[in-house]
Amino acid sequence: RCLARPPLLKLALDQSARLLDWFHSIVDEWASGLMDDTEPLSEDTPGDAAANEPSRSERAAPEDEVDKRRQRLLVEWLGLLAAVEAPRRLDDPTRVYAQLTRLTGHPDPSIQQLSIYALLRWQQPAMQRHRDNLAGLVSAKKFRETLTLFSVDADSGQLLAEERPLLLPLVTRILFAQLTRRVGRGGTKSS
Repeated sequence: RCLARPPLLKLALDQSARLLDWFHSIVDEWASGLMDDTEPLSEDTPGDAAANEPSRSERAAPEDEVDKRRQRLLVEWLGLLAAVEAPRRLDDPTRVYAQLTRLTGHPDPSIQQLSIYALLRWQQPAMQRHRDNLAGLVSAKKFRETLTLFSVDADSGQLLAEERPLLLPLVTRILFAQLTRRVGRGGTKSS
C-alpha cells in the first residue's frame, strides 16, 4: 500500500495530532450513528408528512453512499494505524487505543480485523499470545472452530488471570458484533 511507504508514513507521524483528530471524528460519528437508529417523529399531521416526505428508498440512497465513504475512510485509517511501528509515539496514544478497542465491536469484519492488527502494534504480550484466536473470532471461516477451541474459563489455563482484563473486553465486543451481524441463511429475517 502507498500509505506504508516511509516518506508518507513519516509525514503522517509528523502531522499525527491534526490527522488523528480526523480519525477520532470518524469513529465518533460511527459510534453516534449506533445510538441514533430511530428517526425523530414529525409534528406534522400524518397526511402532510406523507405528501412531503421522500420515500424510504430515496432517503436511503444518499445516506448509504455517505456510510460507504465513511467506511472506506475508516478502513484506510486503520490500514495506516496498523502500519505504524511505534503507536505509543502518536499524539494521544491512549485515545487512539480506546478508539481501536471500540472498533473491534464494528459490524464489518474487515474493520474488526484491521483494528485488531492495529492493536497488535502495541506489542502487549497477552494480545500477541492470542492473536490467532482474536483473528479467528472475526473470520467467518474460522469462527466456529475458534469459538469451540478458545476457552476463556479460568480453570482451563488457556487465558491467564493477568490477560483477562485486556482480552475479555475485546472478545466480548467481537462476539457481540458477530451476534448482531445479519449474515447467511435467514439473516434478513427479523430477530
